[in-house]
Amino acid sequence: MAKLFEHPADTLVNAKANAIAYHTECRAVRLVCAAWERMHMNREFAAMGM
Repeated sequence: MAKLFEHPADTLVNAKANAIAYHTECRAVRLVCAAWERMHMNREFAAMGM
């Protein structure tokens, strides 16, 4: 019979690490998109010659 988990705490540690990695990436994308939209709406790109 194969071992599913080494220890129950290992599963929780991995789940937490995966959740942090996933949500940090999503948060970063959300922040960049919000900043882009704000700069577009405020015409900051035009002011920078873009």
